Amino acid sequence: MKLGIVGKRYEDTKLYINTNQIGESNNCDKLVTCLGGMHNFRLTELEDYRLAMVENGIKKAYIIEDSSTSTRTSYTYTTEPSIIDDLFIDSLADLSWIHFAYIDDLDDITAIKKLTKPYSIDFCMNKDRRPYVEYMSNASVVFDSRERKDLYKDIYIITPIVLHDEKGCEVIVDGKVVCTHECETLENVSVNGAGDIYAKFFLETHFLRHYNVESASKYALESTTSYLKYFQNLGVVNEEV
Repeated sequence: MKLGIVGKRYEDTKLYINTNQIGESNNCDKLVTCLGGMHNFRLTELEDYRLAMVENGIKKAYIIEDSSTSTRTSYTYTTEPSIIDDLFIDSLADLSWIHFAYIDDLDDITAIKKLTKPYSIDFCMNKDRRPYVEYMSNASVVFDSRERKDLYKDIYIITPIVLHDEKGCEVIVDGKVVCTHECETLENVSVNGAGDIYAKFFLETHFLRHYNVESASKYALESTTSYLKYFQNLGVVNEEV
């Protein structure tokens, strides 16, 4: 079985800081350049299936990781737009499941409506979700940060919407929260890519092992927390290992 991750190629430059005084000169603890976005799926070991990275477009990202608040802020721009056309959709024929990271970052997504394979979608920006309702309705699962929960208050679809943050996760179906899970809140930890890692753990169990949504969301939360805690205890960021 093959899981395909579709998205722009994120070329990240990350600044790691432990304090941020606006309008002042701040020292940087570390500077890291690496691939991010969809390539965050490669940060963890994969089990029993093949992972296909399907790049479409290129984006530069400049990311500030503040360990004192366990937050990240990014500044991005597209250097090569994505082209999601019929030919591209046809090229995905050998994939068993397709995950779009991130659908609100792709430049033209109309052709996705012709997709017959099961797929999931993730979001990365604070945009109105109503233009994406048809894509979300046709998806098998939707991922997003719980910080953007208000964007879904007028959206009623049976596709599970899985929202996650540093305190836990919840699943919304047809406008109602059907389950919630809490986790240990970690301090002084690098959180960049945590949402992608969560989605990876969820899909690994839901797509491959056929866990139901409630069980998969709990497993993904516990696994992501353990993953972040491991690097926190090592005193390094995940790009260093």
